[in-house]
Amino acid sequence: MAESKYPKKHKKKFIPKTLLNEKEIEFFNKLKVGLVGLHVFPQVSMNQVLDVEQQRDYRDRIPFWSKIIDFVVCTPKCQVIAMVELDGPSHDYPDKKVKDAERDAMLREAGYIVVRYDWRTEVSEYQLNQDFKEIILQWNRVRLEERILKTLAEVEV
Repeated sequence: MAESKYPKKHKKKFIPKTLLNEKEIEFFNKLKVGLVGLHVFPQVSMNQVLDVEQQRDYRDRIPFWSKIIDFVVCTPKCQVIAMVELDGPSHDYPDKKVKDAERDAMLREAGYIVVRYDWRTEVSEYQLNQDFKEIILQWNRVRLEERILKTLAEVEV
């Protein structure tokens, strides 16, 4: 057996952990059923979907380095459509609301749509489907506007 890379003074044993809790599993399954044709990825690092323009060094990424997005909804080509957060009771505290707003602001600044659901409120697959019809329309409008602006910029050159 290979020698551990951790110092001998590390006394705690590493143990496995579930990827999602029961409420998240239930919601994940509803997302998969309600969002037919889309991909849903759970527990995605913000570090995977955000970057910093003109990054000086790794410290520029600290504000989002270790943050996790509950679910990322994508097209079949893995274009991100929206970030979905499932808020539990811990999100009721004022300091958590501030942190949530900061996270959402970072994601929105990057052009992402952020959707929050309260895990205490029952949401059906049908409701998720209806919500995402609107979200996809919004996402498509933004993509169209980006293409128009790019085309106009090319014409002006």
